[in-house]
Amino acid sequence: MHLEKQMKNLSTKQIDFVIACPGRLLDLLKRGKLNLTQCKYLVLDEADRMMEMGFELQLKEIFDDYGLKLREALVMMASATFPPKVMNIARRYIGEHVFVQLPKEQNATNKNIEQVIKNVTEQDKLREIFTILNAYDLENNKAIIFCNRKVTCDTLQSYLSSNKINTGVLHSDKAQIARVGIINEFIKGVSRVMIATDVAARGLDLPNVHLVINHDMPENIDDYYHRIGRTGRAGQSGTAITFVNHTTT
Repeated sequence: MHLEKQMKNLSTKQIDFVIACPGRLLDLLKRGKLNLTQCKYLVLDEADRMMEMGFELQLKEIFDDYGLKLREALVMMASATFPPKVMNIARRYIGEHVFVQLPKEQNATNKNIEQVIKNVTEQDKLREIFTILNAYDLENNKAIIFCNRKVTCDTLQSYLSSNKINTGVLHSDKAQIARVGIINEFIKGVSRVMIATDVAARGLDLPNVHLVINHDMPENIDDYYHRIGRTGRAGQSGTAITFVNHTTT
C-alpha cells in the first residue's frame, strides 16, 4: 500500500491494529500521522533479524521519542531462532521478561523435510539445478532457490530463462512494488520457481513449496533453518537440497 493511502486511512478510519516495518512506522510517527501514547501491545516478529539488520536504532527512536510507554505496554518478541547476542540487545528494551521456548523435540528441524547434501563444484551448479528442476513436477509444485549474492540470483535467472524455465527473482535491489509483484506471481503460480537471497527466508507466506535448493551454503545455521523451513509447512512434506564443495566453509 502506498504511503499516501496509508496516511489517509490513519486519518479517516478507526485503526485498532497497525502492522509495519520499523522504518515505515517511524516515518508515520515523524509525519504526525500516528500516535503511540495509547498503545498497549507491541509485537516484534522475526525479532532476531530486526536486531541483526540494523533496525535497532530505529526501534530505540520509536521507544524513546514517540510516547510508547514500555512499562505500560506488553512487549512481545517472536522468532524461531534467538541467539544470545540478539537476546542481550532485546533485554535493553524489555527489561524484566519471561522467555518462552518450545521443548527441544518441538524446536527441532521439521521432520517432514528431507534434507539432501550434494557435492557440486561451482562450475556445475547451474547445470545441476537445471537437471533437478527438469526432473521436478513444476506443473503442480513450486521451488525456491537460495543464493548468497544478488548477482548470483540474476545469473541463475538468466540461465534458467534461456532454458525455458520461468522464474522470479527476489533480493534487496528490487523496488518494493517489484517485490510485491514477484511474490504475487509466485503465489498464483505464474512463476513456479523463485530465486532469492535470504530476504525470502522468513516472514513470507509462500504456500505449496515442496522443494528448496541452497545454491550456496548459508552463512550460519540459523539461516539454514529458516531457508529450509520454506518447505514442509502446514503438515506437508518437502525436500531441501544443499550444494557443498571443497571451497564451502
